[in-house]
Amino acid sequence: MTPGRKLLLALALFVLPTMAAMSGNAHNIETTKSVEFCGSCHVMTSYVEDVRSPDSASLASLHGRLDMFKEEACYTCHADYGMFGGVTTKIGGLHHVIDFYSDDWSKPGHRAPALYKPYDPRRCLSCHAPLRAGAPLEHRVHAEKIEKLEISCSASGCHGPPHPAWVQQVAP
Repeated sequence: MTPGRKLLLALALFVLPTMAAMSGNAHNIETTKSVEFCGSCHVMTSYVEDVRSPDSASLASLHGRLDMFKEEACYTCHADYGMFGGVTTKIGGLHHVIDFYSDDWSKPGHRAPALYKPYDPRRCLSCHAPLRAGAPLEHRVHAEKIEKLEISCSASGCHGPPHPAWVQQVAP
């Protein structure tokens, strides 16, 4: 076999398929960031309806109506950040899909979709500076706990749960 044929064979069998797979995966990861994708799973419909509702006062809806979050509101708040954040977020979503299809979420008493680990308040702090100049008294009183991530923005008595309680009752 000539060196030219070896190169052509390597391109045809390894390089081009690898590039096509990587390109397809990158496109799929971008597609799965959209609110519409999240709403394509029927157990998430009520969550997406809340995000899109002009009448809802939930944190998710207030943020979802902002132009900067409108198309990727779910992903923006639920994505893990860091070098492999997009991948770990997608693995978490796949975990939900596997749970859904391996157990009947519509059974009475079955849990609604839930996070598998505590919500990281640094996601809120990446956009909001609670200890900025002129911060509300409540933020200043709890400054140390906020900085140490011992208290969450959605703690009882603070900004409230991100999704209203009715969403979790309707979702399954």
